[in-house]
Amino acid sequence: MIDSQTLKVVDSGTGGYPEWPRLEFNKCGHCSLSEETTPHCPLSTSISSAVRRFEDILSYEEIEVEVVTERRAIRKSLTAQQGLSALLGLIMATSGFPHTAYFKPMARFHLPFATEDETVDRAASLYLLSQYFRND
Repeated sequence: MIDSQTLKVVDSGTGGYPEWPRLEFNKCGHCSLSEETTPHCPLSTSISSAVRRFEDILSYEEIEVEVVTERRAIRKSLTAQQGLSALLGLIMATSGFPHTAYFKPMARFHLPFATEDETVDRAASLYLLSQYFRND
């Protein structure tokens, strides 16, 4: 779940994390985070509950997905891989991970199951709008 005011992933409060999100377990070479101040990768901890929930579902399995926001509910039949891809993209943008932070403004107007053209259009529109307001 993502807090609608802060656009941050809300911790499910299920307790500890698995071993793989720990920075000391397998830190990426380009990672700027310190193991002392940030023991767990924020992106990995954010997606860990989704990974856990879908671990027994085959990627090509057809599933019914419903996305509910304050403004609308969208329901679609698709493969688990397609549904999880949409979910993980949103989670990664709002995870607090420095390398995906520039996607966070797009999260407020997330379009689940968007086509590539729709995503490019949203990204370009938000970028151009931000440039317009910076150069007033």
